[in-house]
Amino acid sequence: MLTETRDIEQRYQAVLGVIRDGVPIVEVTRRFDASRQAAHRWLPWYRDEGVQGLKDRSHAPPRCAYQTAAEVEVWLVEARRRNPSWGPGRLVDEAARIGVGSAPSKSAVYRLLKRQG
Repeated sequence: MLTETRDIEQRYQAVLGVIRDGVPIVEVTRRFDASRQAAHRWLPWYRDEGVQGLKDRSHAPPRCAYQTAAEVEVWLVEARRRNPSWGPGRLVDEAARIGVGSAPSKSAVYRLLKRQG
């Protein structure tokens, strides 16, 4: 927490140096030991969100491109509960037959079932 507060304070000082004092970004980045790219990111963050925008951000992608849609997962789990003898292959076939979203692979259904218990 203390490290994050120190980082935010440094970013704030860097942004103020550029905005208020007109210090070139190259000089600010040299003073605060940061990259130019980082300083260029901080400026719009500060402009849009204020000091809170200077917090560390997650580097995780916003979504997984190949993740099964939530409604398809719900349908698969419910179908398995209604028909406990159906395995991943049958569930994929039934999902494709009735047109439940884009049918996932058998291995994806298997992992989903394992995850759901």
